[in-house]
Amino acid sequence: MAVVRQTPRLAARPRAMLGAERDHALAMLGGQDDVAGDEDHSHWIKLGLFRRTELIDPKWNQSKKSMWTSPSEHGVNCSNGRRARMPTNFERARSVIEQLLPIAAKLVQGDLDNMIRTRLRSLSVSYGNGLLNQDRRPVDYTRTTTHIAYFYRSLAAHGDWLFKTLRRCRDNARRALNKGRAIRVACIGGGPGSDILGICKFLVQENLMDQRIDFVVLDRERAWNRSRSLLAGTFDGELEIAEHYQSLDVTDDDQWTDDWAFCQSDIISMNFFLSEVWSFNGNGTVSRFIQRVIDLAPRGTLFTYVDNGGDNFCPLADAEFDRDDIELVTSGNDDRLLLSGEEQADVVMTPYRERFGGQWPKLKGNVAWRVWKKR
Repeated sequence: MAVVRQTPRLAARPRAMLGAERDHALAMLGGQDDVAGDEDHSHWIKLGLFRRTELIDPKWNQSKKSMWTSPSEHGVNCSNGRRARMPTNFERARSVIEQLLPIAAKLVQGDLDNMIRTRLRSLSVSYGNGLLNQDRRPVDYTRTTTHIAYFYRSLAAHGDWLFKTLRRCRDNARRALNKGRAIRVACIGGGPGSDILGICKFLVQENLMDQRIDFVVLDRERAWNRSRSLLAGTFDGELEIAEHYQSLDVTDDDQWTDDWAFCQSDIISMNFFLSEVWSFNGNGTVSRFIQRVIDLAPRGTLFTYVDNGGDNFCPLADAEFDRDDIELVTSGNDDRLLLSGEEQADVVMTPYRERFGGQWPKLKGNVAWRVWKKR
């Protein structure tokens, strides 16, 4: 369970990056994308395929602000007073997949679609009934093809279920996300970006688009940075988003440092994260991490939890938040939770289902949700 070794902040960059700067950003964001050796990285930094990316500034080692424009300049508010239709989660996922596929094609030695099918099968097995097996290995998220598989399979659903959770405690969520200043959100295990997707969807649906949101993404796998940055870029012109990444392995407290500033957030999200690390809590490191975060969080912080439902996982999370200084705002478990009506999966299924081996995106699930508030 790590918190962090603070890594250089990642600052959002304009889309129109010049060649040398773009190549540098791609190289820095690549991470170790291929531990198995089946993706070739020798050419991918030459590609200029990003709609939005983030750059680690090698000189100043700090965030630079994006060049953002107001929502009204991008047609969010129409002249007839109606708000233009915003992209759905599936449309945003498809946008990222379309940008990742040419990159992955340069990395994979062999048939790209077959490799993505393999990744989809691997994710299905990893997310199956063995998450609590203490002898299992962590899910491998290093490869670009795995990111494509996740964005096709899970991203839209995971983001939508967080959005629906926020709607269940709408008044509390609006207060946390409408403070007249930049909003701070910490996404623990948030590498893929589903936390960002769900919270931003809530902001757009609630017409809170004048808020600046500063996301701190804490995750063990740095390779997610590229895909998540592309996802955040789909909100260009709708929301003012800044994000930076901190290295986090909650299962290894030897890696922890004293930098716990992310705890001073308005919302701390855990979206389909804890179910992946409970099996590594044999010596209590995951529990100690959660308790430390709660201790350091200020009064009024909301903790959002959306994850696999059922008796295997829910009692573990509930026990961690059974404290006198924690108030339960909303909770539930639905063993067939559906997506919001506007989320139409054919957006990704039409171009990709046959290519990716016939697997469907996630459309329903056994899902638990909790929102707690620090007293």
